[in-house]
Amino acid sequence: MKSFAIRGVPHTMQQDGWWLSSGPKEQKTDGAIINNAKFGGWSRLLLLLVLIALGDMLFWKVTPGVSLAAFAVILVLAALSLIQPALSKRRLAIIGMGTVLAVLPVIELVQPLSVLILVVGVSAVLSIAAGVPWHRVQTATLRFWVVGFGQTTRDVSRGAARVSAPKWSTTRARAFAIGWALPIGFGLLFLVLFARANPLLSDVIEALVPNRLPDLDVWRWALWLTVAGIAWPCLILWRLKEQLRRDGAANIALPTSKLINGQAVLRSLLIFNLMFAVQTVTDVVVLAGGALPEGMSYATYAHRGAYPLLITALLAGIFTMIARPFAKDIPLVRVLLLVWTLQTLALVLGSAVRLDAYVDVYGLTRLRLAAAVWMALVAAGLCVVWVQVWRDEVAAWMLVRVGVLGICVLYGASLISFDRVIATHNMIHDVKLDDFYLCTLSEAAAPVIARYVLRQRMDPCPDIVMSAMRVAQPRDIREWGFRNWRVRRSLAANAPEGLLQ
Repeated sequence: MKSFAIRGVPHTMQQDGWWLSSGPKEQKTDGAIINNAKFGGWSRLLLLLVLIALGDMLFWKVTPGVSLAAFAVILVLAALSLIQPALSKRRLAIIGMGTVLAVLPVIELVQPLSVLILVVGVSAVLSIAAGVPWHRVQTATLRFWVVGFGQTTRDVSRGAARVSAPKWSTTRARAFAIGWALPIGFGLLFLVLFARANPLLSDVIEALVPNRLPDLDVWRWALWLTVAGIAWPCLILWRLKEQLRRDGAANIALPTSKLINGQAVLRSLLIFNLMFAVQTVTDVVVLAGGALPEGMSYATYAHRGAYPLLITALLAGIFTMIARPFAKDIPLVRVLLLVWTLQTLALVLGSAVRLDAYVDVYGLTRLRLAAAVWMALVAAGLCVVWVQVWRDEVAAWMLVRVGVLGICVLYGASLISFDRVIATHNMIHDVKLDDFYLCTLSEAAAPVIARYVLRQRMDPCPDIVMSAMRVAQPRDIREWGFRNWRVRRSLAANAPEGLLQ
């Protein structure tokens, strides 16, 4: 009799029997596989110790410079070394470009803005490396370090719990370690501290112990713990993925009130358009050469109105967001919003003209330059708002584009030497030069002042403030900065004596 054999296992049974596999656990993400068993806990601990050693070498007793960028790149590479097989080429390319963009500002100059960009950029890169879906990268970036530090705390608690687990007390040696590890550890720590504080005790210990006790630097231990706390979340991205991809807070809706209704918004827009029109016509007449009140100069007129008008434009933008939902039900509201947004834009341009007139007389300062940049950003944002109202887009459409504009402005500001721009403008143009303010600018202004000294054969900076602008020399490559290097190279040929230190 012939036997009937079925070759192979049906596909449905293969899927139902997944639990029969004894291989390592795998996790799919972005079309690839993360093998959590590739690197064990000891491998990650060893990598953590290496990162702590590198952090000590880069940061201990060193003024932050290119070392910050180097450590950020090392953190990203360490994270990729653990999960790199799970990433697509697209994610790897974006991670590479994102890392470069994140570290460029701190390579240029270490300042609060560049450090903020570095932290946010590295957070975004690590969130992408963790396999977070693209539409949740923004929220994951904001939550990365909160989630990472929380997981680090849980890992430390879990590791401490394992030491006191019952399976460790099977031998006398382990029982002895469990019973005496805490008192011996803290006892040695207190002994070292007392030895540093009590010279008599220190002499006794040195007489009993052949080798001198190592110095205990509390700040160095704090640096090691800080580096460890920053590095560990980068080594456990596969644990953070599910926490990072959770939905964040719900969209924030504008508060509702009985005072905010269609008729109130319509009446407000009618009044506001009339008021803005009067202000715009007045500005055009005065700035075109019209008469001013007695005793008031054009510079005073410009300074008096530049900042209040900018604040007015910001408030107008906020009211536009409140009034836009009523444009669907009342067509006239939509028309008035479009007209009012254009008038607000004209108000910003008028503020810019006032500021320019004031700068022509009294020169640039950091506040005036920041106001000019802010006016340009507000004007661009108003253009986006106008398009939003015209095309009847949702608020998220506008917020995303305004947010991108803001990020681009901040990133550009981190790469531009505003002090150099200020010094160049004030020395080239015929303005009322404030020598004291000019000479208290950062070292970036030093080459401009050096050229002025050679050209005019006079030094505008008194000795009392020269120390504020002396250009520092980095002690080694870790303190190197691109802007400082450019300044030193520019001053090498024509710097006044004593400007370089």
